[in-house]
Amino acid sequence: MNLMKAIKNFVVVTIFIFGGVACNSNQSVETKAVNGDSLATALETANQKVEQVIPETPGIIGVYDIPEMLTLAKKDSAGGKDISFKIAKVYEVLEQEAKAIGAEQGGAPGALYYTNTPSNFVFEGVLPIKRMPKTSPTRCKVVVLESGKMLVYNHYGAYTSMVSAYEKLKAYMRTNQLEQAGTAREFYITDPVLEQDSSKWLSRIFIPVKVLGVN
Repeated sequence: MNLMKAIKNFVVVTIFIFGGVACNSNQSVETKAVNGDSLATALETANQKVEQVIPETPGIIGVYDIPEMLTLAKKDSAGGKDISFKIAKVYEVLEQEAKAIGAEQGGAPGALYYTNTPSNFVFEGVLPIKRMPKTSPTRCKVVVLESGKMLVYNHYGAYTSMVSAYEKLKAYMRTNQLEQAGTAREFYITDPVLEQDSSKWLSRIFIPVKVLGVN
């Protein structure tokens, strides 16, 4: 999991600049309980399908019906100088737990950011897995990120340059009468260890949306 190691090492800058798009929600992650082999079977290839269907064209791709995603997830919070350390620790735990329970990675690792307040930064690291593990993890949870209509953006560049992506997303939502309907998700598609040119790093942003004024 080279990408996991790379993410643990990058400096977190974008957490303070997501503004009203990624960090305006006090909701919990859109998840539901995982029960039964039928759900696990249905989700087994959902993560790969998302990455295969969405084109890799730079910029705003449009609104997609995103399927449920089976993941290992760990939520945490931090303040000030501890934020980078805490994020690194979460990915370390996810990597260790996946190995311990024999969970096969089913897609690029990602994160959900619930607040952008430096004194109380709340986030959740997620690692997509291919199927329901037979053994339950002890330091994280198996959760399903719920399906829904999501505005998708492909950002190419260093993680620290993602502020431009969120500004464009906010402008697009205003122009197209869309409003955020849940917590934004980021997935880090390119492995920076294998691709050292940061201009080629693909990070994919998903923002749950609905038409403005529609419940």
